[in-house]
Amino acid sequence: MSADEVLRDLKIKAHWIDPSSCTYYKLMVISKKSVQQAQLEKVMKSRIKEIKSQLTKGTDGHMKLGIAARRKHLQNAQALLIDTDFSAFPEELKKEVYVKRVRNALKAINKETSRLKGHMALFVLNEDGTLESGVIGQILKQFRYGDYAVDRLMADCSSKEDCIKHSKQRGFSMLAFLKASTQIATSPMGELKGTLTLSRLVYDIESRKVVKGPETVSAQVIGWSNDELDWNAAAQKTLAGLK
Repeated sequence: MSADEVLRDLKIKAHWIDPSSCTYYKLMVISKKSVQQAQLEKVMKSRIKEIKSQLTKGTDGHMKLGIAARRKHLQNAQALLIDTDFSAFPEELKKEVYVKRVRNALKAINKETSRLKGHMALFVLNEDGTLESGVIGQILKQFRYGDYAVDRLMADCSSKEDCIKHSKQRGFSMLAFLKASTQIATSPMGELKGTLTLSRLVYDIESRKVVKGPETVSAQVIGWSNDELDWNAAAQKTLAGLK
C-alpha cells in the first residue's frame, strides 16, 4: 500500500479472510481531521523547500545573477513566507529565521544598488573578432585607469543591446561602450599595416540616451606578418586619444 501523504491515526475497524483465495483483508479508517493535517503538511513541506530555493538564488555569492533577478527571487521568498505555517511541518529553523535572512539579503541588495547608482559599467565590443582576449583585457584595464567614473571592470559583450542589458541587470546607471574594429592592408613593399579603430559612447541606461560621444580614434601598427602586428601598442595609442 502507498499514499501521497503520511497518514496518521489509522485504525483497523474490521478484518476478514477470503476463503476462496486465502486473501487477508483489513478495513482501516482515518478521521477527516487527520487527512486534512496530512495534506497541510505536504503543502507546507513543498512551500518551505521553495522558500529555501528562492533564498539561495537571491543570495547568489558568485554574482551569476544580476541585481534585478536576485531581488525578484528574494521577493518571491518573502511572499511565500507570509502564508507558510512552519508549525504544520517539523522544520529545523523557525519562520522568524527565514524572515530575517530574506530581510537582510534585500537590505544588502539595496545597498549594492545605491553604491552602483551613478557609476559606470564598461564593455568592449570586438566587432570583427580579430582582437584576442588579452588585448581586450588591456583596453578595459587602461580605460578604467584613465576614467575614475568607471566603477567596475566587466567582460566584453556581443552587441550594444547585450551590453545595456547586462549593465542594467548589474544595477549600473551609466555605460561606457567601446567598439573596437581592425583593418589590415598590404603596402607595395609587402609590409602589413594594421589599423585599430576605437569608438566610445557613454549611455544613460535609464533614459537610453547618449550623453557623450561618439568619439573615434585610430592607431596604426606595422609588421611583416600578422603575428608582428602589435595590437596592444595600437590599443594604447587609441586610448591615449580618448582621454
